[in-house]
Amino acid sequence: MRAVLVYAGGMAQLAHNYDSAAFDIVASVGRAVDEAENGQVIYLNRRDQRSVAVMPAELAEAALEALEDAQDVETARAIMAGRASGEIGVMPHEEVLALFAADLEDTPAQ
Repeated sequence: MRAVLVYAGGMAQLAHNYDSAAFDIVASVGRAVDEAENGQVIYLNRRDQRSVAVMPAELAEAALEALEDAQDVETARAIMAGRASGEIGVMPHEEVLALFAADLEDTPAQ
């Protein structure tokens, strides 16, 4: 016999026991979605390993935004360190315009 375990708030809850591949996955997923809509983070396991998290959309969006912000901070720190060490130089605006003049000609003015 195999079982589907759903982890909500750090606690395992038996979602379904089954003896064959014919079990109601829709009900198990529906239950996970219901819990997530109520603010829980639900972990679905495969072979006793956390495989998927079902969570409120707002939490997922906030998590992704925080990751993007962290990447931006990391990039900014790397640029500042490169400038401080002289590995990354500063190019005057006029040189940048001259370098990309051909590209800028094809761009409509705003």
